[in-house]
Amino acid sequence: MYVKDIVNLVQAGKFPVVRFTEELDEVTDCGDSVIQKGMLAKITKVLKTPYDEDWFQLTFDLSIAREQNIALLSHDWRLTTLNSSLKGYGTALEAGFLHDDLITTNDFSDDTLLPCEFVESDSFLASYLAEKGSKNKLTYIEWLEEQLRNS
Repeated sequence: MYVKDIVNLVQAGKFPVVRFTEELDEVTDCGDSVIQKGMLAKITKVLKTPYDEDWFQLTFDLSIAREQNIALLSHDWRLTTLNSSLKGYGTALEAGFLHDDLITTNDFSDDTLLPCEFVESDSFLASYLAEKGSKNKLTYIEWLEEQLRNS
């Protein structure tokens, strides 16, 4: 799903839960990311970045599946960065790059294709996205209004 579609959804008050199908920083240009394949996250906030009007910062809440997501964290973060008594590599949580609340952010251009799928398969959101891929050019709110008019 494209970042611009997620931005429209969040701006319309929908905060989707997604499952990542790939490691985020391997398939996007978002820089370092703690998000790994299989993690579940709720997208809780979208902000326009100050450096480019087509870039957005997305906030991901990984605490919705805390134990699962912690188990999936990669062990490739230098531990010595924040705690000089530790040596080697560990998870982003152990290294201090991910806080205990499991909230993380990444910046994306609006045309970035995020490697994720919606978990809420029986929702209006899933129906909207299924139609969007074929013919739908409406925003999520416009689509909902059209569904109400047609029911």
